[in-house]
Amino acid sequence: MKQNSPPVLRHLMRVYKTLEDYTMYYLMKMTDGNAVFLIPSDENKHMAESMQPVAVIYFVMSYDALGIATDSELSVIDDEPTEVTSLDNFDSQIKAILFDFDEDLVNTIGDIIDVGEDETFMLYTSEIELEHASVIYIYEDFLSASILFHAEFNGYPDPAHALKAYRELVIKVESLTLSCCELTIGEESVTGNAYRQSFHVINHPEIEAYENLILAVHIEQHEAFDKHGQLVSDWRPTLDIYFNE
Repeated sequence: MKQNSPPVLRHLMRVYKTLEDYTMYYLMKMTDGNAVFLIPSDENKHMAESMQPVAVIYFVMSYDALGIATDSELSVIDDEPTEVTSLDNFDSQIKAILFDFDEDLVNTIGDIIDVGEDETFMLYTSEIELEHASVIYIYEDFLSASILFHAEFNGYPDPAHALKAYRELVIKVESLTLSCCELTIGEESVTGNAYRQSFHVINHPEIEAYENLILAVHIEQHEAFDKHGQLVSDWRPTLDIYFNE
């Protein structure tokens, strides 16, 4: 638990009643009957100033303490405002990633994959999986002080099959329900077999954490050798999340 949190949050393990006033999310179950939970800072602005978390807080608590008996009951603990969500589907995974953009993905970044020349950029693995994604990495550019979450999905040699998968991914993003903000769909661009659909985050008036955040679904053309040693095109639906500075 971060030391810059208000004092009352450092005692959440002992003051269970306090949790009922916070919006929080279930992250993962542990083998000892405990679970890891997250309290986002941006969704708890309704709390008194002395009780507002200044950053994302992670803590461990037993299922019994929260009245959760089984995985099937991991849903809303109380109607309002406490919410518990498992990271086992696309919707909840995207929400967790978006929450972490407020912290420069500090909780999502995993191991270093590659370092650019003169350390101008770094590639990392992601601690958060994305449903059906075949490739995931996080790209941090130190020259532009920018960071990008990148996910690729199964590719197809036939652009028509890739287009169908791209359309399905667009629908999944368009169907996201975010309590932190709203998504507005931009104009789709098409160049040959390359399609791109962007979504812009619209903040609530009192929340600025996600200003200029973009979710972009597009089709990337890759080249690979098939089993006969022939160089062929591979069309992959892709999702990028980044700030449009």
